[in-house]
Amino acid sequence: QGNRASVFPAAVDHFQSAMASSQAVLLSFSLLVVAVSLAGCGCDRQTVIDCLGELPANCANENPFDDGRDCCDYYDKMVTCHESNSCTCDTERDELDGFKTVKAYMNEIQKITLGLCKPLFKNVAWSEYCK
Repeated sequence: QGNRASVFPAAVDHFQSAMASSQAVLLSFSLLVVAVSLAGCGCDRQTVIDCLGELPANCANENPFDDGRDCCDYYDKMVTCHESNSCTCDTERDELDGFKTVKAYMNEIQKITLGLCKPLFKNVAWSEYCK
């Protein structure tokens, strides 16, 4: 009886070739799915930065007493820019601030917007994204 591979070498070669082709097609399809899912995401650092615009000068200085509604609006915009650019709460971040996910970062910002700004500016609907 012997080895079947030696009896049917053409069939074995054809089978191995077909398997390799199937694996290549499957890999290509998997890469396509990943590419399409990321293409619509929009959640990248530069897009969020572009959405934010410039930090108001009075929010960047050392004097906390001139921080007003514009600073609260800017911090709230940090939250809404992440939300409007399809940044899911579990999106991982690689920033120097130490917040590993969008949710952790949003929650820290919301300590300002919901904790400090909301009591001062009661008629504003502050974003609660990822809360």
